[in-house]
Amino acid sequence: MRYRTIPFLLVFSTALLGCGGSSECADSAATQSSGAAVVEAKCTVCHSSQLQGAARAGAPDGYDFDDPAIVAGKADEMSSAVSEGRMPKTGTLSADEKESMMLYLECAGP
Repeated sequence: MRYRTIPFLLVFSTALLGCGGSSECADSAATQSSGAAVVEAKCTVCHSSQLQGAARAGAPDGYDFDDPAIVAGKADEMSSAVSEGRMPKTGTLSADEKESMMLYLECAGP
């Protein structure tokens, strides 16, 4: 797991460094890394391209949040699910984790 986390965070941090120049996203690279770490730790437990069948705990195919392009495409849906308390199904997010993730998804979205 540790070996998978480092490349994951590097890809996400690099892909979102500066949030693509969006004026709507004004948080720091550190916040982006923190938000990416929350997605890695809390979301990819079920939403991972490396998981199949029962190991996905009901996560639909195509919702693989270890892929930055999928996160970008599903950012609004992910934000809604978290803010409405529908996700994560396996555990909870602290207030800090939730804030970091929401800012991260704001920058990741289209």
